[in-house]
Amino acid sequence: MALAQQRPPTFRSRTVVTELEVHVTDAAGQPVTGLGRDDFVVREDDVAQVLIGVDAPDRSLGSPQAAAGTAPSGPADLVPPEAGVVRATNRHGTRARAWVLLVDDLRTPGFLREQMKACVLALVEGVAPDDWLALVPTSGDRRAAREFTRDRGALREAIAALRFTREFDGQRVPVFAGTLEHQRELVGGPPPLAPPRLDLTSADNLLISSVGNAASMLGRASTARGTMVLVTRGMGVALTDDHRRALQGAGSGSELARYDEWRETLVRVQRSGVTVHVVDPTAFDEGLARRVNAADRLVGPTARMHEFVTSDDPRAATRVIARESGGVYVSERQPDLAARRVVQAASGGYVLRYIPPDDALDDRLRSVTVQVRRPGVTVRVRSSYARVSDPQFERLRDEKPLGVAVAAVVPSNAIGLEAAGRLVAKGKRTSVTLALTAVDAPGVPLPPRDILEVLAVVVDMKGKTVAKDGGRAKVVAHDATLTPPDLVFEPLKPGRYQLRVAVRSVALDRTGSVFLDLDIPKP
Repeated sequence: MALAQQRPPTFRSRTVVTELEVHVTDAAGQPVTGLGRDDFVVREDDVAQVLIGVDAPDRSLGSPQAAAGTAPSGPADLVPPEAGVVRATNRHGTRARAWVLLVDDLRTPGFLREQMKACVLALVEGVAPDDWLALVPTSGDRRAAREFTRDRGALREAIAALRFTREFDGQRVPVFAGTLEHQRELVGGPPPLAPPRLDLTSADNLLISSVGNAASMLGRASTARGTMVLVTRGMGVALTDDHRRALQGAGSGSELARYDEWRETLVRVQRSGVTVHVVDPTAFDEGLARRVNAADRLVGPTARMHEFVTSDDPRAATRVIARESGGVYVSERQPDLAARRVVQAASGGYVLRYIPPDDALDDRLRSVTVQVRRPGVTVRVRSSYARVSDPQFERLRDEKPLGVAVAAVVPSNAIGLEAAGRLVAKGKRTSVTLALTAVDAPGVPLPPRDILEVLAVVVDMKGKTVAKDGGRAKVVAHDATLTPPDLVFEPLKPGRYQLRVAVRSVALDRTGSVFLDLDIPKP
C-alpha cells in the first residue's frame, strides 16, 4: 500500500521550521478561539521557544456539514460538472489532510461487520472534500484496499468489500471464519491453491506492523497533516515500565517481545509526525466491551500476571499511541457519532511555528510541551517529534523528480497545476486526452519562457501502470500561465483508474503534480 494532526517539521534553506498543531478546548469541550502568539508557551526538551507565527484555526474544517458527516461526496475540484470531462487541481490550501483509515479486520468480531462499515463510511463522508484518503485493512485484503484517492465512490466500494473474519465460538477463544490469500498476491503474484489460515498471533503481528508501516510511510513522504484513524480494540499491552518489569518477572518471553514491538511502534509514530485517532469498535455492541474486558481480566494473559490491562485501561497501547501523537481515543455506542468525534478532533487546531536553537539538523526524538495562558482549558498536542530524514530518498528525488512525484502519496503543489481529462468512447474502450496548465508557483512568479518536463501515468486500483505518456516542451507564458502540449493515452477498459501527472519547470527547478480519479463506464 503506497497508505487531528500535526505536520512534521519542514525544511527551508537548511533552516528548520517546526510546526505543531495544537487543539485547545474549554471545560465544555468546545474549541477556544481568539488565541494569539502571547497566549502560548512552547518548550522543546524543556527549553522555551520563541514563536515566529501562529495560524488561527481553519473553521471550514469543522463546518456543520463535516461535523454531521454530510460533507459533499465528491472532491471540490471536480466542478463544474461537464459530461466526459474530469478536472483536478493541486491549488488547495495547506490545511488539506492525508488520511489513512486502518481497519483491524482480522481481530474484530464478525457480528460487528455492519457497524464497522457504517463507522468507516461516516468517516469518508465527514472529512473535507479536498482531503485524500486511503483504506487499509490490516489483513492486506486487496479487495478492500484503496490507495490515496479523493474519489468517494471508489472508497465506498472498498468499504463494502471489507470482511471481518474473527468470530466467537461462545467462549473467549476466537476462531477465524475466513482465510487470507498468500502475501504474494499483495505484490501482484498469483495466490497458492491452498491459502494458509491465519491465527490470532498472526493477526496481532499484522496489526502492529500495519500501524508502524503506515506512520513511517506518511512521515517519509513528509505528507502535510498526515492522519491515521485506527479502528481496533487493541491488545492487552500497557506501555509502562512497570508493565514491562511485570512481564520480565513472570518470565513471559513472547509477551515481553509483544510489549517491545508496541514500544517500537510508538516511537515510529512519534518520529513520523502523524496523528493517530483510535476508534474502539467493541462499544458498538452494548455490553460487549464490558464482557470482553471482564474475560481478559479472568482468563487473559494479563490475569496470569495479576496485571489487568484491558482496552478501557488508560495505559493500553493504542490509547497511549493516540495520546502521545495528539489524537483521541473514541469509544461510542453509535458508529456515526464515533466518526463525528474523530472529524471534530481533527478540526479547528492552531498551527504554531518556531525555529529550534540548533535548527533541528539532527534526527533525535525531541519532547515538546505546550501551555496556554488561559484558565480552565485543555490542550491536546503531540508529545514529541523528530526530523524525518532519508538521504537515499532525497537523492532519488533530486535525480528523478518526475518519477518520485508521480509515485508520491499525495500531489505536490510546488507548482500550481490545473488539469482536465477528456474521455472519449471508442468502441468498448475509452481514450483520455489530458490538458495541463501551470498557473502559479508559490512565492515566485512564473517565468515568461520555460521548458516544462511532463510525466503522466495511469494506474489501476491494484497499483499497476496501464498507460504512460510525457515529454519535454518549450513554452511561452500566456495570461501568466504556461501550457504544455496535450497528452493522449491509449484507450482504457471500463473500470476505476488514477491518472498521476508531474510537471517540472526547468527554469524554476520545481516539480508539481496533480492526480485525477477516472471512472471509465461500461459502453
